[in-house]
Amino acid sequence: MRGYYRTLNEALHSTTVCRDVAVLEILKKQIFPLLELITPSSPAASSPPGTASGSLNSHNVEPMCSSKRPKGKKKKAKASCSSIHEAILTLTSTANPAASPLDIVSRLYPAATLLALRLLTKHQPLSAITSSLLSTIRDLGPASYVLAANTHFYNTFLFLRWNVFSSLSEICALLSEMERGAVEFDRGTATFLADVAEERARDLYTTRNDDRAAPTAMTTTTTTDIAVGSGERRGAQWWRNQQQEKWWPRIEEWRALIARRLESSGISSSDEDGMKEHPYSSLMGQRAEDRGLGRGRRAKQVWL
Repeated sequence: MRGYYRTLNEALHSTTVCRDVAVLEILKKQIFPLLELITPSSPAASSPPGTASGSLNSHNVEPMCSSKRPKGKKKKAKASCSSIHEAILTLTSTANPAASPLDIVSRLYPAATLLALRLLTKHQPLSAITSSLLSTIRDLGPASYVLAANTHFYNTFLFLRWNVFSSLSEICALLSEMERGAVEFDRGTATFLADVAEERARDLYTTRNDDRAAPTAMTTTTTTDIAVGSGERRGAQWWRNQQQEKWWPRIEEWRALIARRLESSGISSSDEDGMKEHPYSSLMGQRAEDRGLGRGRRAKQVWL
């Protein structure tokens, strides 16, 4: 994973190429092709019984490239085989030689896609590539979605979409998608929703105090609504909008549901000890601080 981190990080700090596009190219060449190792078209699926779970280093790349194809598709097939070969070389350089392709891919694929999403969220949050990464993973097929779209991925994606689009309806849609896809909620999901609720309460409370202090200063109140609490992104006026009033009760329903689920599993939704080990929490906390979140107090580390 260190190699992937270094490669992705270099792409995101490049001065010669479009950074988000460079990350997507890395995903296409080094990460997405790993799926070929565990899909029916891979040699593991076509080999005799008992050999599909052989060692990773014994996995032969040639059958992928040697099947006959129409002439018009040879060029594309050659490029595809090259990508698969590059992905396999990356795997075999760091993996346990005795591990099977399925064992390695089932660990590496979700870790690498999550790493890419978190780095894109930090460095390229407004990119269409970042916002569409979940759709891209889903379009690659069931194996891709099941491996990559786990709880941590969805939690990060919730954070991204909320901070980019400020849409309560989309948050509800993503939570519903997690529910339908049997993706478990965890403390990270609960903490994300708690942070949204805290921001709402802070914005509304701050504005009420300002209204009491200057009841006749209408222009000041309007400015405060826009400026306080959320790095000039939301504010009391935004929360009182009809669309937000419509969807907020649904957010509260999700909070209650997730809290019950966690309690039934013996997990406290307010316990943040498990959040401290997430690798990018300090980076994302710094991003919140830079953006102005939690103005006047230390920015809380987010749940990533």
